[in-house]
Amino acid sequence: MNVLALSLLLSQVALPADQTVSSAQRSVKIVAETAGEVRWIVFNAVREVPVDYDDLGKTLRLYPNDLDDVIIVHCVALVSGKMSEPARTIVTVVKNRPQPDPKKPEPTPVQPGQPKRTAAHVTLVVDQPNPSVTNDNGLMKWLSDFGIKSYVVAANSQAAKNIEPGIKQAGGAPCVVVQEASGAVITAARFATVEDVKAIVSPYAK
Repeated sequence: MNVLALSLLLSQVALPADQTVSSAQRSVKIVAETAGEVRWIVFNAVREVPVDYDDLGKTLRLYPNDLDDVIIVHCVALVSGKMSEPARTIVTVVKNRPQPDPKKPEPTPVQPGQPKRTAAHVTLVVDQPNPSVTNDNGLMKWLSDFGIKSYVVAANSQAAKNIEPGIKQAGGAPCVVVQEASGAVITAARFATVEDVKAIVSPYAK
């Protein structure tokens, strides 16, 4: 490599590829790859709310705002008095939107004139650990006092596949599937708390 080519190579600057981040990520680090000193230029789409950042030399740390935004970062390098071509990277920020609370279950009412159906089995189907409900001894005793057998199964287990119609009826895990002694599904609904489970089962507890 001749001296001119080496000089041109050293005067270049490279930035990371464009990326998309959640606004819940409170900082984004961008590192410039270059042999020289760098200068940063930062601006964002939502100009009414400028983006804060720390200039740490070859490292730039951005602090995205809690909103949908596009942050454009330019960088130039200065090596032996020669300015590089500007490099650019774009950080797309997606506002963090918390998931809404699960809809409170509404037990299926018993129609007038119909005999009351009695719960014999209650299965809690979970897609992630929920010890505040599944390990609640008070809930398990409450079910047992009604003579109801209770189970906790993982959504991807064989046991869950055996009651798949009930899980679909509830709209997916985490849910409660209530069955008669014959195994017929009485009702099914999603839950988030112990009180939800009791509300679903109560109309069918003898």
